Amino acid sequence: MNYRKSSLLALALTLSCSLYAQDVQKTPQAQSRLRDTCDLLHNWVITPALKTITLPFRVVMFGTFAKIDEEMEAEIRDIAKEMGINHNFVVTTLSRTKLKKITPKVGKDGKIIPEEEDKKDPFPIAFALGSTLCIGEEFYASLTLEERRALVGHELTHIKNYDHLSSIIANICLVEGLFYAFRQFAPSQYALRFDPKVVNGSLVAGILGIFAIEDYISRRKEKRADIEGTTTLDCCEGGACLMERLVEQNLKWRKSSFFGKLFVDSEGNNRLDFAHPKLTDRIAYLRELAAAQEATPAVAPVA
Repeated sequence: MNYRKSSLLALALTLSCSLYAQDVQKTPQAQSRLRDTCDLLHNWVITPALKTITLPFRVVMFGTFAKIDEEMEAEIRDIAKEMGINHNFVVTTLSRTKLKKITPKVGKDGKIIPEEEDKKDPFPIAFALGSTLCIGEEFYASLTLEERRALVGHELTHIKNYDHLSSIIANICLVEGLFYAFRQFAPSQYALRFDPKVVNGSLVAGILGIFAIEDYISRRKEKRADIEGTTTLDCCEGGACLMERLVEQNLKWRKSSFFGKLFVDSEGNNRLDFAHPKLTDRIAYLRELAAAQEATPAVAPVA
């Protein structure tokens, strides 16, 4: 086997997958040709794999998958139709994020006793796992209509553009490319056999490469999902308000907890969130888009 050629081929595949992850929305024809294959991989490979990998964390933190409220699901399906999304996707929630139904307490005089206001904000959970869209009911119910549209538009854009699929392919190619590259340029005593040092070194390099490259790709994909989702649904201001809500929650956490001071900066950005742009940056570019939309005159329909 020619390791130099294999290395170059694998790295070329990595680059092509990275470009696909960033620019697939600009090539609808290519997306159409690959739609059936991508849907098959998404529904039967990527989604089950991601659900399995994230199972321990999900169960401990938020519980198991549960059926989402029917009215919420209907609203999400309507937004998907408005976006022109024809993908088969599942809408679900997590058991510990279900909207709690409060039974009013009645006093001896027959009057309803008002419940004390719960000042705790619902945990902002919303994500796409392959072809499954999961949104916390409590969080979704706390948002305004425009914020809900921005949130759903963002997550559905991930599903529409097969973002998880492109990321996984890029990561596999990256590890393979680094392994062959490491073998090619390793000292001669390691060149013709699978020495543990070579294998371990390749794995370490591959993992570091995934964090470095996927961090860059992920931030670009998240920004693309922000822009594409909100502009398609004409809710850029709602998206900015949603990000401001998250900033407020982070700042509350920063004031009330030692870990909040450790993990949240003074502007309300989460220091541990490497996969998304800063919340303050997202607010800025969404506000710019909202201003541009307001400045653009509406086109009258042709009679």
